[in-house]
Amino acid sequence: MDKVSSAITKLLIENHAHENPVSNEELVTMTMIAYYDKTTETCQLNYHRDCTYHHLSGRFEKGKNSQKENSFTCILTIGDPRDLHFKLHRNKQPSDGLKEGPFPVDGNHTHHVFTLTHGSLFVLSPEDEKTVLRQFSECKRKTFWKHGNVYFDGDGMSIGLVFRVTTTQYACDTKSGMAVFSESEWSEIEKSCAKHIKKMAEFVGSDEMHTAMSDIRSKYRDMASRKFN
Repeated sequence: MDKVSSAITKLLIENHAHENPVSNEELVTMTMIAYYDKTTETCQLNYHRDCTYHHLSGRFEKGKNSQKENSFTCILTIGDPRDLHFKLHRNKQPSDGLKEGPFPVDGNHTHHVFTLTHGSLFVLSPEDEKTVLRQFSECKRKTFWKHGNVYFDGDGMSIGLVFRVTTTQYACDTKSGMAVFSESEWSEIEKSCAKHIKKMAEFVGSDEMHTAMSDIRSKYRDMASRKFN
């Protein structure tokens, strides 16, 4: 991962440093997404934005994002090709009444399809996800791009290695790849989970629920002990 992320970072610096100062920061996180035939035609990746923005102001919400503001998302494809769709959207306005947003925007140049092939590198610019007025759009309101709508079928597999610049990092167990936490982090996690246990116990026996939670805590605490001590 380190060699690949360093090579991609170098490409970003060479091609985007003049327009985005964040492009020279090392890509520190990689996520793997696998697409394969699920026997029935189904969308395997819905339209979405990688980062969260306020639904009214369009402001980047730092408290709800692990990805650094104004940073790129880079997708390296391995295997069979897949199509990635981009669709222009707008947020809900008072005139929309009770309808839930966001809403897709129709018109010229509001939908694009990119075919991601083996060895290709797709770079998502942060400017695409921002809520702004776009001159080309017939919509007079602020808009933003969502990407996704990925369908995949056939005998093969298409894998996306997604590289990002993140502001939060966790230590991982080298064998399992699972995150490990310190005692203080576990305390916060347990506090946030406590309020849900009571509701879950209504559907699952209390004894079984607490036994399962105890097993999970023990497993991760063992990992944390190996990693932090």
